[in-house]
Amino acid sequence: STGNQVKLTFDEGNEWIGNAACFCLGGASWEPDETPLRWPSIFTNKEVAFTSFTAANVGYEVSWSEDFLKEAEGLPIKNIILKSKLGEMPGEIMITRYGLEGTPVYSLKEPQTIVIDLKPDLTLEQVLQKLSSASEKLSINRLVKKYLNLCPASLALIYHHGPKLTGDGLKETAELIKNFPIKLLNKRGLEEAISSA
Repeated sequence: STGNQVKLTFDEGNEWIGNAACFCLGGASWEPDETPLRWPSIFTNKEVAFTSFTAANVGYEVSWSEDFLKEAEGLPIKNIILKSKLGEMPGEIMITRYGLEGTPVYSLKEPQTIVIDLKPDLTLEQVLQKLSSASEKLSINRLVKKYLNLCPASLALIYHHGPKLTGDGLKETAELIKNFPIKLLNKRGLEEAISSA
């Protein structure tokens, strides 16, 4: 750089001078460790700061129980709203052995506790009403399965990772369905990322 300007010299000998330069050179996702990107070396000792790549659009680890994984690994949870520090994102998430994948998860920037609305087409009051309207004597799990039409992964999530219920458990279950907390741990590695930052 010369003063407030940038000077670039190309292999052919041509030079260019401007106020700023933007290098669009490609990211590092899905790059195996043994074949690192070569282009960062052009910045070595050129007074240009280089920040190492980090994973973007990548899954997060969750501490699932083995019993839950036996029922839900590889299954999607469709039509949900994921609530995080960044706001709300509708979509679909996938249960993996290590945690969660899916567009709403990829939008997150850091590990955090998220909240999932498992039945966004109904209000809390409507969920509670449906659970309370049953005339037959059924367990909470059977009520949820029969009257709310949740997918198998959602049912397994409530059963294996929901809190122990008190009393008839209807109000707590309705609140859980609308606001199911999941603690996201580490991001998955750069080698698994859809893109890099």
